[in-house]
Amino acid sequence: MRQEHAPQAKAAIARAAVQLLRNGHVIFLDGGTTTLQVAQYLPRTLHATIITNSPPIALALAEHAYVDVYLIGGQLFKSSLITVGAAAIAEVQMTRADVCLVGVCSLHPEHGLSVPDREEAYLKRLMITNAAETMALVSAEKLGTLAPYIVAPLRDITGIVTDASVPTETLTPYRAHGIMIIQP
Repeated sequence: MRQEHAPQAKAAIARAAVQLLRNGHVIFLDGGTTTLQVAQYLPRTLHATIITNSPPIALALAEHAYVDVYLIGGQLFKSSLITVGAAAIAEVQMTRADVCLVGVCSLHPEHGLSVPDREEAYLKRLMITNAAETMALVSAEKLGTLAPYIVAPLRDITGIVTDASVPTETLTPYRAHGIMIIQP
């Protein structure tokens, strides 16, 4: 059902996010419908390592010849089809990524990135902490919203990739924090 919401916007966000990835990168690719689109739009010539907590993303990358795929283990969070928990955290702790492409449930200019599930918050936070750069992939309706569990403050986000329909005034508070904004 979530994949059917704003499919054109998610596809545009994914295509723009793919442009940020380089050969040799180690990439955390968080679970979610937009990040699944990233996996589907990856160029077949990209040589990279992708570490994901999303079984659907791992499957989407299974035939990508030049991408090494690591599926993070742990408890399957069935509603989002991601892994969470202590085992997942242990695996992420031993990796330093060049970039983290994080799916967004809520992104607020004062409170940062948040999610509705506590276990998911722990794993996203660690992925962000262990990445040199973090790009938040966020559709318009998720900007300015807040969920119960804080993942990271805005200062931990390098950039936001969002859809072209988002008005400038909506993005102004994020720019004020020095966050790069990409609108395809």
